[in-house]
Amino acid sequence: MNIEQNSVVQLHYQLSDETGLIEDSAKGEPLLYLHGHQNMLPAIEVALTGKTVGDDIELTLTPADAYGERREDAIQSIQVKHLRG
Repeated sequence: MNIEQNSVVQLHYQLSDETGLIEDSAKGEPLLYLHGHQNMLPAIEVALTGKTVGDDIELTLTPADAYGERREDAIQSIQVKHLRG
């Protein structure tokens, strides 16, 4: 079955940057989402559309394809006591 609108997708992923591996889901539960309902970054949904069980993909996202360029003026400090969980 190919991934298309309204498909429930379950996948493992590795996230890395120029310094190396940041996150790897292989030892935990796979990521689960409903395809085509803006539950995933649009560039990732486009890359996964048409893929099927067992397919491997490698995807490089630009900041514009993800969450945008880092803005130093948008950084906010929060005291630990205000964080829950």
